[in-house]
Amino acid sequence: MMDTLIPASQAIAAYNGSDESELFAAAARAALQGAEDSKQYVSKFGRAKSYGEKTIGTPDAGAMSMSYFFQGLAQR
Repeated sequence: MMDTLIPASQAIAAYNGSDESELFAAAARAALQGAEDSKQYVSKFGRAKSYGEKTIGTPDAGAMSMSYFFQGLAQR
């Protein structure tokens, strides 16, 4: 989850505009990129940790769920 929460919160903190929908869109883009980036990491926590290097190439499930959360915010 942190793979998406950190970049999304950084995007929110860096946003200088006044358009709320663009703010959420920027957060959603950053969250999705964070989820995509999680494909290159070996899972070390949660249920996936027992799969070790087999998790490379698959996005972290928690990261994807948080990415969907931010995408939902951007659609409102």
